[in-house]
Amino acid sequence: MKKIIEKLRFREIHDGSFSAEKIDNYPNHYIALDSEKRLVLLLRSETSTQKTFINSRGKYLNIFYNEVCEVRTLTGIEEERFTILNLMSNDLFLEELFLKIVQDLLEILGNCPTLDAIQRSIQSVKDIFSNLLRKLSKEELGLWGELFIINISKDPRLFIDSWHLSPDDTFDFNAGDFKLEIKTTLKSERIHTFSLSQLNKNLELNVIVGSIMTTQIELGISVQDLISEIRNKIPLEYRIKFDEKLTFNYGASLLDFNSKFDSHYAKISLLFFESFHIPKINGEGIDIGVSNIKFNSTLEKTKVFDINTLKNNLFDFVE
Repeated sequence: MKKIIEKLRFREIHDGSFSAEKIDNYPNHYIALDSEKRLVLLLRSETSTQKTFINSRGKYLNIFYNEVCEVRTLTGIEEERFTILNLMSNDLFLEELFLKIVQDLLEILGNCPTLDAIQRSIQSVKDIFSNLLRKLSKEELGLWGELFIINISKDPRLFIDSWHLSPDDTFDFNAGDFKLEIKTTLKSERIHTFSLSQLNKNLELNVIVGSIMTTQIELGISVQDLISEIRNKIPLEYRIKFDEKLTFNYGASLLDFNSKFDSHYAKISLLFFESFHIPKINGEGIDIGVSNIKFNSTLEKTKVFDINTLKNNLFDFVE
C-alpha cells in the first residue's frame, strides 16, 4: 500500500476529488490522497440500507458514510458512493497508524462488506483517533518499559489482556492473582521512584516489581518501533485491542515519543523484586494529613526474585 501512496503523491489532485488506486486483494476499495495529500480510505459497500449513519469530523479523522465522491485513477474518473475515512494530518506517526488500521479493517471487512458491517468496525477506528486528543502526562520512558515487557513475552496477548485499562490504574499489569509493576531507569544505578501509598498497597498484595535499566542511543528502538514489533506478533483482534489501550492510555503524548533506547541492555539488565523487599519509608510516624509522598529506592542490594518460580502464565514470558 505504501508503494501505491508514493505514486499518488506525484499526481495532480483537484479540489473536491481523490487521487486513488484500487487496493491489492480488495479491488472494491481504494487507497487515496485528498487535495492536501492526506491519506484516505474509500470503502465500497455491497448493499444499501435504510439506516441513517451519522458522519463525524475530528481533529485527526473524518468519517463520511455512503457519500458520493469523485475518484480519479490512471484509467479515468469514477463517481460512486463510498464510506470515506480521511486522515486529517500529514504527521508520519499518524500516517503509519492509519495504514496499519486500514490493513486490519480490510482483513475484517473483506472485499464486499455491508454498510452495517463497515459502521460496526469503524467505531473502534473512531475511538482510537479520538483517544489521541487526550492530554496525558505519562512519561515516554515508562511507556517504553511497558511495551518492552510486552514485546519480549512468549505470548504478548496475555500481557495485552492484563495491561492497565486506565493511566490511573495502580498496576501496569494485573492478571488477578498476580500483579506486575514495571520501573525503567536511565540512571547508572538501579534506582527507581516509588510513592509511599503505592508500596503500602503493594505490600498487601505482594506485587512483583520489574526493574529495567537502559540508555538512550541513536541506534536503539523507539516507542513506535516497539508498537510495530508487537503488532506484527499478535492476531488481528488483538491488534485492535492493543491500539485502543495504547491510545486511551497515552493519547496525544504518542505523537512526541521519538527517543530511542538500548533494548539489548534492557533485556540483560531486567530483574524482578518482591515489593516487600524494596527499601521504603516507614509510614507509621507520618501524619494522616500528609499525602503524595515519593522517594527513590536503590535496589542494588535488594534480594532478587526468580520470577520463574511463579506458577502463572503471565509471568512465564522471557523468550
